[in-house]
Amino acid sequence: MDLGFTDDQVIRLCEGAYSQTAPLKTQGLATLSTITTLGLNTGSILRVPEKCPELSRVNGNQLQQRIDSLRKLGLLEGSLQRVVSHCPHILTLTPKRLGTMVCFLREECQFTGQQREPPTLVKA
Repeated sequence: MDLGFTDDQVIRLCEGAYSQTAPLKTQGLATLSTITTLGLNTGSILRVPEKCPELSRVNGNQLQQRIDSLRKLGLLEGSLQRVVSHCPHILTLTPKRLGTMVCFLREECQFTGQQREPPTLVKA
């Protein structure tokens, strides 16, 4: 299956953050496989392990559950891709912790489901 990676990019992925130690190699490949199903471009996929190497410790099923939780919270595909590419650490949070954080942000920052940018309160 062609995912659009060049040979150099494949080498970079194999030698990068997802393959830090031998026990994590298989786990890292499962993580990478799940991340590619989000439809991120190759550049974004390459940056995810650099930004969040601990993501390789999340197993494939847990990662998919966390992605599904984000979708249930209202992140559709474009927004979901943006969040994961800019802040992949969000996928290391448990669904319960994520839900708690979302409730806090909605209450304290007065976010609406349609907002793409944080209110000025958060930007300051």
